[in-house]
Amino acid sequence: MIAVGLGFTNKATADDIVTAIDATLAAYRMKRKDVDVISTAVFKRGSQSFLDAATRINLQPRYYSRQALSQYNDRLQIQSEHSLTSTGIACVCEAAALSATGKNGVLLGPRRVHGLVTCAVAEAKR
Repeated sequence: MIAVGLGFTNKATADDIVTAIDATLAAYRMKRKDVDVISTAVFKRGSQSFLDAATRINLQPRYYSRQALSQYNDRLQIQSEHSLTSTGIACVCEAAALSATGKNGVLLGPRRVHGLVTCAVAEAKR
C-alpha cells in the first residue's frame, strides 16, 4: 500500500496540491494509479482545496489527529522546528504518510516542497 501525505498552507489551491503530488510521485517513478490513499492532519479537514484535489485524483482523503501524527515524530526524516512549535508534529506530510501506512510503513524519502505544499510518500512493508 502506497500513501501520500500532505501539508499545505491555507492559500494552496487544488491545482497546487495535485501538482505537488504528481511531481513527488514522478521523483519516485510512480504515477497516481500507484497511490492507495492521500492523507493529512485533521486540522486541515475544512480545506476545500484538499477535497477537490482528492476528487481529481479519485482518492478518498484520510485525516489523522495531532496525537496520531505526533507518534511518528521520531521516525520522520525532516524535523521542522516551525512545524513542531506550531502543530506539535515535526513534519505533517511525512507523519500523515506514515500514519496511513501503519506500523510497518516506511518513508520513500524526505518530504518534498512544492511552493505552498509539502508532500511525502510512504509504503507499507509486510
